[in-house]
Amino acid sequence: VLASQRRFDDAEGHFKAALAASPRDSHALFGLGRIMQERGQLDGASTRFAEALRSDPDLVEAHVGLGMVAGLQGNHEAAVEHYSDALHANPASSEAHFRLGLELETLGRTREAIEHYRSALLDESERVDAANNLAWVLATCPDPDMRSPTEAVWVAEKACRIRRRREPDLLDTLGAAYAAAGRFEDAVAAETEAIAAASREKRPGPIKEIRARLALFRSGRPYVESRD
Repeated sequence: VLASQRRFDDAEGHFKAALAASPRDSHALFGLGRIMQERGQLDGASTRFAEALRSDPDLVEAHVGLGMVAGLQGNHEAAVEHYSDALHANPASSEAHFRLGLELETLGRTREAIEHYRSALLDESERVDAANNLAWVLATCPDPDMRSPTEAVWVAEKACRIRRRREPDLLDTLGAAYAAAGRFEDAVAAETEAIAAASREKRPGPIKEIRARLALFRSGRPYVESRD
């Protein structure tokens, strides 16, 4: 609970007390690893996650933790292996599916990434991070064989409903999905909402990108990611 509140110093004391009583407590080892990861101590975090797995080889959170550290260190192939290990321990882990999708997309393995984003939504339908990534890829992928505008619209609309149309990134994805489906009036309306939401959050970077897409949609053209 303390760690979830980002009270890391307090949380660390309790995890260490747990380990003093039970040195092989996998959850306490994992907890310390997460604190180290949040502090940017990636090598120490990796060591703690590995220790947790020696105590409990099926601890999904520790496999995911190792994957996150590997990804942060730029070792995306290793991250894929760790997330695959997490799914071997628990094939229904939405977190592992989502993060594996991220790494596969980074490696250019987009078709596989799409399937893992879909899997991340099976048991946790309100997971908007996976929904947003899935809808974006289905709407904007440079490979037309991977685009699915109808599904992109459905997923993006659901994500926006969950967050009550307040998040600029979700609204931007919705606009791209509408444009991919040829619904340019709806795309313009969604991007206009996205600009207003980003303005409320004082995020000038996204506003510039959203304005560029808004101009594209007003001209009746969809947005497609560059193959680069």
